[in-house]
Amino acid sequence: MIIVVGYFDLFVVHHTFSTGKTVYSQIPKKQFTKGDGGVYSGYWVLQSDDSYDIYFNDNPINLSVSTGEKIKELGKVKESVFVRIPIDKNTGSVGKKVVIVDNSSSEFVVSPSLTFRSTDGKNVFYRRTKKEFQFGLLSRD
Repeated sequence: MIIVVGYFDLFVVHHTFSTGKTVYSQIPKKQFTKGDGGVYSGYWVLQSDDSYDIYFNDNPINLSVSTGEKIKELGKVKESVFVRIPIDKNTGSVGKKVVIVDNSSSEFVVSPSLTFRSTDGKNVFYRRTKKEFQFGLLSRD
């Protein structure tokens, strides 16, 4: 049996209680993986002083796409990019994707679904190469 795992667009809702204003944003995301349990799909959310940052593997074609209708599937993970999208804490506005790791030229591929947050707010992540398993630490100042 082959298990197919899928993750789709993320929605951001920012509500300001003092003004009653609510801002809705959509982050286009389309991931399907087969037979790997979805370890390269999923996302992380990391918090800094001024933003929430969302991290996930994405098709490099999607770096310039702003609507969910034109988005390409993740595709081959080894040809993907690991991106960060900042969300402003004060306004809820979603920033542009920033490439953190180009998986096609890297020795590893980040596995966002296999992460956990440490007690000091840093994310511990898992990655694997062809020969070994490794853990790393990602924090944003």
